[in-house]
Amino acid sequence: MDTPNPTPAATDNLKQWWNAKSFEGKEFCQLDDHGALTIAPFPEKVISVLNPVTGDTVLQHLAEKYKELSRQSEELKKEWENTEDKTKLISRLSRLKEQIGQANAVGNLQALLDTIGQFEKEIDTIVDQNYKAKQALLAEAESLTVTNNNWKELTQKFRDITDQWKAVGFVDKKRNEALWEKLETVKNKFFEDKRIHQEEVGNEMLQNLDLKMEIVEKAEAHAGSENWKESTEVFKQLMEEWKKTGRTIQEKNDALWERFIAAKNNFYDRKKVHTDQIRVQQEENFAKKEAIAQKAEAMKDSTDWGITAQAFNELWEEWKKIGSVPAEHTNTLWNRFIAAKEHFYQAKRQQAESFKNMLKENLARKTALIERAESIKNSNEWHQSSDEMNNLLDQWKQIGPVGKEHSDTLWEKFISARKHFFNRKDKERQRKKEQYERHREVQNIQTRNHLITLENESADEQAQIEEFKESLTQITEGPKAEELKAHLTQLIKDIEQRIQKRARKIEEIRAQVKRFDHPAEENTDEQGTDTVSAETH
Repeated sequence: MDTPNPTPAATDNLKQWWNAKSFEGKEFCQLDDHGALTIAPFPEKVISVLNPVTGDTVLQHLAEKYKELSRQSEELKKEWENTEDKTKLISRLSRLKEQIGQANAVGNLQALLDTIGQFEKEIDTIVDQNYKAKQALLAEAESLTVTNNNWKELTQKFRDITDQWKAVGFVDKKRNEALWEKLETVKNKFFEDKRIHQEEVGNEMLQNLDLKMEIVEKAEAHAGSENWKESTEVFKQLMEEWKKTGRTIQEKNDALWERFIAAKNNFYDRKKVHTDQIRVQQEENFAKKEAIAQKAEAMKDSTDWGITAQAFNELWEEWKKIGSVPAEHTNTLWNRFIAAKEHFYQAKRQQAESFKNMLKENLARKTALIERAESIKNSNEWHQSSDEMNNLLDQWKQIGPVGKEHSDTLWEKFISARKHFFNRKDKERQRKKEQYERHREVQNIQTRNHLITLENESADEQAQIEEFKESLTQITEGPKAEELKAHLTQLIKDIEQRIQKRARKIEEIRAQVKRFDHPAEENTDEQGTDTVSAETH
């Protein structure tokens, strides 16, 4: 949606507000005349549209978001230091980098990206080293040649190369698959040559025996494994390989089958015991964490900030001591707990910040009123300055409290300036009474003429609105109908806004006319500084 062009006054107001702001990370921000806020290193991305009314709250939110990104960056640094295989953090780096790119936050985002970039550079170096290691294994496999019927020796070498390959660390999918495809091609060619050789010498059954022995050896190697997911897949694959392997010597086949089944049953029996134990413990953990979530939800709306904050800290410490829960409940429980916690702390932050900002803002506003009162207390522009003095008092009454340490001092300064001005005015009034009466009469006439002009303008524009509304009802359907309706509707809205703005001015002028009609009341108000109660401060 296009941002409407701001008026010069609105632009100046926005600039003054922005120039007066001081907050961490401002040096990375840019604010245009429309209030669109951008931040390095994403100059084309508008992260928010600010205005003096809501800007402070929005900036606070953006700063909080940057703190959250910084916290995640620090956690990543610690995890980086404690992780031996850095390639396991690739996805984590990518997610945080994407979060930074998409986040609306105020702070040194480039520094966060530089940290990620440094980690990515180190990972690239590790991956390149792993890639070179796999290239070397491929070269070794390609160099293997059958000589002197060394099939068994080469078979073991291919197994060793495969095991070494699996032990090498992470390589990106594209390059790894390319190398693996070449290695598989070399291996497949070798085993195909070996199969042909065995067929040629009548050793097909021995070949199958060799393959089944390899299956059994792998099964026995995984029988004691506690890597449950990976070894389960291995046993499934081994069963498929066994089914695909041809016949061999019967007595050898039976013995191998018994060994294979024994290894398989050993693994699955152990897995079942482990799974049952985990499930029982997870159910207990679920009950404990659900109780914590319920407690958090019960006190999320509390305004007893100190006690409740301590209670949330205690719940969090209790939560961390509890182990995992069933997978189907993990996210639900965590989201409930963290949502309740965040709900409370968000309200706590807003309450504290709002009250603090209110006191600061009130102090600044009352100080400004005092400075203005003192600047005009020696003015000889009696009527204008009287109105302004009274207006300053009205504004003072509308401003909320300030800190107790400033309240009495500010009021004494303000009321002293008022008394000084009105005492001078009373003396001057007596000396220039006749001149003032003539001037007053002239002012009265001018004010009434201005009022008539404004009332006539509003009446004319009200009639214009009625004409536009009548035109709206008479628009016939057609290609331009909606566009014309929208145009007339906008014109009506603009005129109504002008009438509303003028109405306030008319009320002010009518008040002036009333004061002209009742000079005794006006004089009493202007002179009567004693009517100002100390309660107003």
